[in-house]
Amino acid sequence: MLFVGDLIFEGRYPFLATANVPDLMEALRWIPGFGARVIVPGHGVLCGTEDITGQLDYIERTWTRTAEHVALGHSVEEAINDPEYPRCAELGFEQLHAWNIKVVYRQVKKRSG
Repeated sequence: MLFVGDLIFEGRYPFLATANVPDLMEALRWIPGFGARVIVPGHGVLCGTEDITGQLDYIERTWTRTAEHVALGHSVEEAINDPEYPRCAELGFEQLHAWNIKVVYRQVKKRSG
């Protein structure tokens, strides 16, 4: 059993507002190596490594898509309106979709100089 706290938001969009997103992605890649059969998330019900993989995939795809927008000189509003972003509407907390893009956009911009 592994307690991961706020690294995992099982069953909903992750809340990225206070995250250093690259560090979060690195931590999520690291967790399966512990070999835990049961993971206690900070939000949601008990889960397994497949939930970590799903959350990591969402965050990585959001980061990659946002980096593409930044490279093209698009505004954050243009990025938010892009229908190609991964969505997890069935998970709940859909309002975090746009918020997470804003957070990632700001971090990508800062890293790209």
